[in-house]
Amino acid sequence: MLDITGDHISKLSDEDLRILVIKLCEAELRRFNLPLSAVTAGGHQNAADGGIDVRVELPNSSSDLDFIPKSITGFQVKQEDMPPSAIRLEMCPKKKLRSSIYDLASKRGAYVIVSGKGSTTDSALKNRRCAMQNAISDFPQGASLTTDFYDRDRLARWIKNYPGVALWLREQIGEPLTGWRPYGNWAYGDSTNSEYLLDNKCRIIAPQQTNSSAPLTVEQGIQAIRQILEKTHGIVRLVGLSGTGKTRLVQALFDAKIGNDALDQSVVIYVDQGSDQPPTPSARDMIHRCAANGLRTIVVVDNCNPAMHRDLAQTIITSGNQVSLITVEYDVSDDEPEETQVFRLEPASEKIIEEILQCLKPNVSQTDRTRIAEFSGGNARIALSLARTVEHSDSLATLNDTELFRRLFSQRQNDSEALMKAAEVCSLVYSFDGETIEGVAAELSVLAELVNVTPKELYRQIGELRSRDLIQQRSKWRALLPHAIANRLARQALEKIHLQILTNTFYPSGRERLLKSFSRRLGYLHNSEQAKQIAEMWLDSGGILENPACLNELGIDMFINVAPLAPNAALKAIEMAASSDEGKTFLSSSNYERWKWCNLIRSIAYETQYFSRAALLLARIVANETGSQNHNSARDSFKELFHLYLSGTHALVEARLAVVQQLLESEDKKLNACGLTALTEMLKNFHFTSSHDFTFGGRHRDFGWEPKTGIEVSTWFRAVIALAMTYVNSNSSHTPDIKQLFAQYFRGLWVNAGVCTELEELAKDFAAKEGWPDGWLAIREIIHFDLTRMSPQFAQRTRALEIMLRPKDDLEQKTRAYVLSNKQGYFCIADTEPVGNDTSHEQAWERANKIVEDLGEEVASTSDVLTSLLPELLSSNNNMIWQFGHGLAKGASNIELLWRQFHHSLITLPENKRNYSLLRGFIEAANTRDPAVVSQLMDKALKDPVLSPVFPILQSSYPIDEAGAKRLILSIAQGDAPTLTYSHLMYGMVSDSIPLPFFREILVGIASLPNGYPVAIDVFKMRLHSLQSNKIPVDSDTSLLGRELLKLNEFQDGSSNHAYHVNEVAVACMVGDAASQDATTICTKLARALVDYRSDTMQYSELIRTLFRLQPIVAIEAFLNKNGIEKTNSHRQKSLFYYFSYDHESPVNAALPEKLMTWAKENPEIRLPRLAEEIHLFAKNGEHDSPSWSPIALEILESAPDRSVILDIFAFRFRPRGAWSGSLADNLSPYLVLAEKLQTHNDPLVASWAKKQIDLLNKEISEEYKRSRRIDESFE
Repeated sequence: MLDITGDHISKLSDEDLRILVIKLCEAELRRFNLPLSAVTAGGHQNAADGGIDVRVELPNSSSDLDFIPKSITGFQVKQEDMPPSAIRLEMCPKKKLRSSIYDLASKRGAYVIVSGKGSTTDSALKNRRCAMQNAISDFPQGASLTTDFYDRDRLARWIKNYPGVALWLREQIGEPLTGWRPYGNWAYGDSTNSEYLLDNKCRIIAPQQTNSSAPLTVEQGIQAIRQILEKTHGIVRLVGLSGTGKTRLVQALFDAKIGNDALDQSVVIYVDQGSDQPPTPSARDMIHRCAANGLRTIVVVDNCNPAMHRDLAQTIITSGNQVSLITVEYDVSDDEPEETQVFRLEPASEKIIEEILQCLKPNVSQTDRTRIAEFSGGNARIALSLARTVEHSDSLATLNDTELFRRLFSQRQNDSEALMKAAEVCSLVYSFDGETIEGVAAELSVLAELVNVTPKELYRQIGELRSRDLIQQRSKWRALLPHAIANRLARQALEKIHLQILTNTFYPSGRERLLKSFSRRLGYLHNSEQAKQIAEMWLDSGGILENPACLNELGIDMFINVAPLAPNAALKAIEMAASSDEGKTFLSSSNYERWKWCNLIRSIAYETQYFSRAALLLARIVANETGSQNHNSARDSFKELFHLYLSGTHALVEARLAVVQQLLESEDKKLNACGLTALTEMLKNFHFTSSHDFTFGGRHRDFGWEPKTGIEVSTWFRAVIALAMTYVNSNSSHTPDIKQLFAQYFRGLWVNAGVCTELEELAKDFAAKEGWPDGWLAIREIIHFDLTRMSPQFAQRTRALEIMLRPKDDLEQKTRAYVLSNKQGYFCIADTEPVGNDTSHEQAWERANKIVEDLGEEVASTSDVLTSLLPELLSSNNNMIWQFGHGLAKGASNIELLWRQFHHSLITLPENKRNYSLLRGFIEAANTRDPAVVSQLMDKALKDPVLSPVFPILQSSYPIDEAGAKRLILSIAQGDAPTLTYSHLMYGMVSDSIPLPFFREILVGIASLPNGYPVAIDVFKMRLHSLQSNKIPVDSDTSLLGRELLKLNEFQDGSSNHAYHVNEVAVACMVGDAASQDATTICTKLARALVDYRSDTMQYSELIRTLFRLQPIVAIEAFLNKNGIEKTNSHRQKSLFYYFSYDHESPVNAALPEKLMTWAKENPEIRLPRLAEEIHLFAKNGEHDSPSWSPIALEILESAPDRSVILDIFAFRFRPRGAWSGSLADNLSPYLVLAEKLQTHNDPLVASWAKKQIDLLNKEISEEYKRSRRIDESFE
């Protein structure tokens, strides 16, 4: 397809060959980010050129270039062949070296002769190069000149790097790829070199809008899209109404005159899915081919519907290699495909429309241009269509909108009422099947019935509308566009057709697609009373959409489509569904469609009158979620409604706080949590983002209310602070959470929000009551990160606040601040002491640890403070607790006495509140101070009813010696400690010191506990990790222990993390002949687990590969010899490839082919077919080579006693099983290549089979392409 050969080059004219060399030089310079201005070329091909047609002169040496040999290179381009005799005449006319070539030699440059018809063998090429060298050998500095000869085949190889240039060449020789075009005039009614008119209007909505960057001007949008597409695998979708200039904007991405870093024209290829002729190859296939050949390509797919975009994006993700993708579509729905940056282009400003008309329709007067721009609504297509109706001495200035629309519709042709009726009925649906006229689902017949004409007559009228550029076609599908015209026509149609007749026409079975399309059109007609009536009829009691909880996929889509017409009725219906018997399921995360309802509710919340109801409804949905739920969650939709920016609502701060208050005062604790969440979001003052689509049918929508001035910002936060403080002052149950929120957001509020006075007042209030350690640390954070950027006055004010909140000298306040605070920042703690210039994280961490440890040492000697704080210390999860425990151990006058005090306090705490970090830090430091005492404490802890359940955690607080190992063995025997507590043996290398015999007994014991095997494997894996980290080889005893653990595996646990660790153990311990016997046990157990479906095969794929790689003989016998398995299993054993089809290969391939074939040839009738089910069919060629048979596949075929059996297996494997990614046609195509390679086989049986497979595969691929095209070409 994109492969260019020398034959293609030979068909170019002289002039086109020279242009080709220019394009290739420019492409190579772009590829290496070098200036295009370095390329110069002469005038006409036949003009005198001094021996140089194309010259490259770079300012600096560039040794990394490819086909341009030197920084200064001259190309002499000749279409005719250049034998050695002609070369000397060309370089030295009249036996004198051309001055241009002499100049190249003096600059140590290069001279290249390009021949379009020459095709040289190696010897001929050497002769031509020698002729070039001989021509300069007699001249001074001739040795400094690099010379070369490019024949047509060499040029073809150069072109292969640049798909855009390849397409251009095909066009020049009259052999274009159907539907595919290089960079050029893609946009409607424009020329390639026309100036792109930049619009200062902010009209590009970028993905993940933030308050600092939305929306974008056209130039900013172009730069943002360029940054994505210049990276491989970059995927962009550009949407916007028809006629807004999307295609022209894409064209501008490659225009160096606009902005910086224009995209490379030589690597872009363009296809319009809306064209009459289907592209060959398909866009999907083109991406696959470019990826397979490693071509840097930017693929532009115009008129690409959402389904096709998702398919192409998946193709890029899975096999895109060097390919980037941008798709263009007029659909502006809220579809946001994964891995895609979606940009939306809004209509242009009237000024730009006038400038476009001035460029393209200069005959239209300024007055008429202004009137057309005003009427067009920023739609260039409408403006140009209307401008074409203007004749000399004609004027549009005095026409009203209705007259202008009539004129736009008639386009200086007969103003047919029948044609108007046809357009109106076609506009009632978003798109329709314009070809099928028979059957209950024939959409032409349905539409014709509404206007009392025959389907054939309507078909004829549609053809006329298409000739006027009012109907667009994709395969059999038609759509009336642009939307501005379609919406107006649809409103007219609704006024003329009885609504009951209209709706009844779309209801019959078989017309569901048309009914959905009708509902989609209605969604854009919010200014039509008739459309509103239909929506309310559907949504009200007794309507087809009355109960959202019972709707199928069609009903949900219709509901969402018409909700913009009747938002109150839609919200009411959702509220009733949420309160109905089905409500719990409707709101539950198990409802796959819930995200659609959440997005809709948020869209309805845009208007102030619906905000409270919508927000409370979203809160109910969030309240039904678990705290850790992220998938299908309503949390983001709810939270963003309370943002200062990008909220998607025009509800003011008072309305939002009213919802917060209602939630906080609810008797439902989950709704209280939603209230705190909303309050949290209202305190945020930076880093706002939103993934929400802000469109809502045809209604004008922005990003919601946002402050325009600093005063409005401070007013917002004053109101939020005031409400929050009412709960604090009333000593509400929410007070601790609210105080923590203030500390969490204090920095941003103090620096950016303009509410310093309010913050000082609340800080003073908190400090006076019981201190505010979290607030003090927040101020310390500000001083550390922001003080140097403050004015002297503001810095002094900040320091004064820090002094006011600073903990007093008493130990309790300091401990609460340093150790028990919810705000954990070691920089803040470290900075309470004088520091030098070094502020590295490591040193700050060390300083903080020292401060906390010293504090603990001091508290240890102050019993009343310690007694008061112990319950909090033993339940806190602050990361400084461990270090505080160190200090307590160092300062304790009696370690055992203090330990008993810990124990007494611990008993008073509920089990779910206990945290053992203090005890562990204490034990670690105490062991350094007095190991004998700690040993006694551990002995007692093992027998203690409170501590024995957590004994493994305590014992793992310091390196474990033989005594500690014996305690762990006793702990396992006692059975008091839950299995997971033994996982602490993994951390801190504490188990490395356990003698191996005891370590074995511990691990075997853990493995015997309920769910203990994964823990035992994890602990052993960390022992291996320590050995590897210290570069110590795994000794035989450790390896033996690893194999013993592997033999204990019953392969019941299918978690990926566990399976990963099991495989890591196997990699380290299954090496060599010593492991052979154990490998037999492990392989047999795993094979039986597979056929019994006891094991999740997906998780153990790497383990089986490891076994085939390290113990191939054993693995082959266990997994491929059916007899051993089937004796003990009633199930028929399937191939390993069956179990691992998702992975596209069998683990068998990890074994060496020689080992596999040796085994198979011992019993070829049985084993060769068995092996044929498993091995790679494809050879592992270079990344860009065409598919070929693997050597082992061919050897199996040649060695088989009955080749037909092997061929049947191969044919079966040609078709993908289960799920596959991308197009079925693309999956089948490589197998077609394999079949083609066997059609000349010397065995007639094989050749006949190959031809049959070729026919079958070609038929399947053709049918799949047809099916894909039907999907790709739809408008919806």
